[in-house]
Amino acid sequence: MKRTISIISIVTILVIVACSVSLCFVGCESTKQMNESVAPGDMLTITQLTELEAVSLEVTAPIYLSGGDSGSGYTQQSVIAVITPDSVQDKYVTWSVAWASGAALSSKNVSDYIQIVQDGSTTCTLKCFKAFRGSNIILTCTTRQNNKTCTATITYNGVPSDMTLGSASGAATYNLGSMSVPSLYVGQTYSVPINMTNIFNDVGSDYNNFTITVTGVGTVTLGNYTKSGRGAGWSTHDNTVELSSIANQMVSCTTTGATLKITVNKSIYGYFESSNTSHPEGLGETTTWTNKVYSVNTDADGNKPYVIITVKQTNYNFSATFKCFLEEQVASVAISGSNTITF
Repeated sequence: MKRTISIISIVTILVIVACSVSLCFVGCESTKQMNESVAPGDMLTITQLTELEAVSLEVTAPIYLSGGDSGSGYTQQSVIAVITPDSVQDKYVTWSVAWASGAALSSKNVSDYIQIVQDGSTTCTLKCFKAFRGSNIILTCTTRQNNKTCTATITYNGVPSDMTLGSASGAATYNLGSMSVPSLYVGQTYSVPINMTNIFNDVGSDYNNFTITVTGVGTVTLGNYTKSGRGAGWSTHDNTVELSSIANQMVSCTTTGATLKITVNKSIYGYFESSNTSHPEGLGETTTWTNKVYSVNTDADGNKPYVIITVKQTNYNFSATFKCFLEEQVASVAISGSNTITF
């Protein structure tokens, strides 16, 4: 009986050795492919031991929120750690922030300015509670496996979150019917401040890049008008168009820094597409205006047509509008006929 047990034991040992050699072969083959040493106890988890080569960061655009951990508004951004190669299984990381060397605010608690929301994943959220212009903060990402690190410099540039347009310098006011808007005169150029803001009331000067569109509200009726030595009159006046279709001919707009410049080329009442002057026999000088405004139409809200100038910050999804009416300015006045009145 003892001899039988001994044979069984020997067979069992041989089986175990054979299995061990097989596992070692598999493990060694994998090790050779990945060029790394593998501890015997880790042979069965070899795919989780791929050497971490690099980690880099991706950053999203800031989002401004009205409440936060500090009891006031804050802005937040997401940061993503990109680990290579992608086959790494242990992607657990930790995030930390510290003042950069020489930061003017280094005596302050960095968490009063930047806080991290993290859960060990490759994505963290940075919350900014105060402006820290002039000082830099270093964000560090550290992997649990092999303690690989990468860093990013956090700066405060004062990214805007909203914008408004101020008043046009020297503009009068025009009553459209149920509302009033600034009245801009033909031949004049007006300056309108572009006010960009954020929750810290600290916007940088690097964001003065804008796109401008000119549209309109309401309709006008156009026609062809002729004036000669024998009189004047309309040959047609039945072409009703949206003001938006002709508004961009009425004004020229540019931006200089954080200022919108509006130059008025044509008024709403005085608009015409083109004109031609000739001298036909018997009529003297004759001028014909094509698509000249015949009537300015009042809409359902009781308003006359008006122009809308929209300024959009190029990099971020916010804009502001400036509504205005365009008209001629009085140039002179004279009494018709004689300057002498006799009773």
